[in-house]
Amino acid sequence: MRQIGQLCFPWVMHNAKSTTILLGCLLFLIPIVSDAAPLYRGQSVWKVSKSNGWYLVISGTPSSSVEYVTPRTKRQYRYTGSDVCGFASLKLPISPFRDLEANGQLVDPNAVPLVNGTYNCSPSSEQANISTHSYNPQTRTFYFQAGWRTPVQFTWSQFDSGRTNLNRCGYLEVFFAGMNEGAVTVNGQAYDFATLTTAPHPLMCRTIEGTSVPYVPNGF
Repeated sequence: MRQIGQLCFPWVMHNAKSTTILLGCLLFLIPIVSDAAPLYRGQSVWKVSKSNGWYLVISGTPSSSVEYVTPRTKRQYRYTGSDVCGFASLKLPISPFRDLEANGQLVDPNAVPLVNGTYNCSPSSEQANISTHSYNPQTRTFYFQAGWRTPVQFTWSQFDSGRTNLNRCGYLEVFFAGMNEGAVTVNGQAYDFATLTTAPHPLMCRTIEGTSVPYVPNGF
C-alpha cells in the first residue's frame, strides 16, 4: 500500500537585517493502486474526526451493500387519527428506537397486551376486538386507545441506521456529529465507538481517467 509522503523544500525569508532559510514540508497524497479496500492498521471499521464532528468509516468491496446502526438518534414524528372505535395505529420501525410517546404520553409496546390476529373495528357498533393499548409483534403495529376520532401525534427517538453501498473506492463515512461514544453495529457486528481506532486524517476518493482511486493519509 502506498501512503502519503512529505515533500520538504527550503523557504527563503528576507528582511532588512538578515536572510533566513526555513525548511517547509508539504503533505501530498499518493493513490493506492490496488483493487483491495483501504484498511486502517488492518481494520475495516474505524473512526476519524473532521472539522464538523466524528465520522464512522466502513471499508469493504467497492459498491457493495452495508448495513449500520449508530447511537446517534433522530426524533421522529407521525401525525394520524383514531378510528370510530377509538384506536390509532403506528407501525414501529425495524431499527432500534426509544421513548415512544402518543399525544405526550410515554407508552411501551412491550408492556401492553398482544394482538394475535388482525385488528378489527366494526363501524356499525364502533367496537373493536381489543379494549386497550395493544401491540401486534407479527406486524410490528402498536394500537393506541385515544377515543373516538381523535388526532394523535406519535413521537419517538430512532437510532440512526441505514442500508447503503460503499463508494467506488470501497469505503463509507457515517456522520456522528459531536458524539464519540456508544454502540455501533456494522453488518450485524457490534463495536464500541469510543474504543475504535482513530485515523489521523480522512480518506479521499478521486476519479482518474474514469477510474475511482482511493488516496490514503499519513499513518496508514
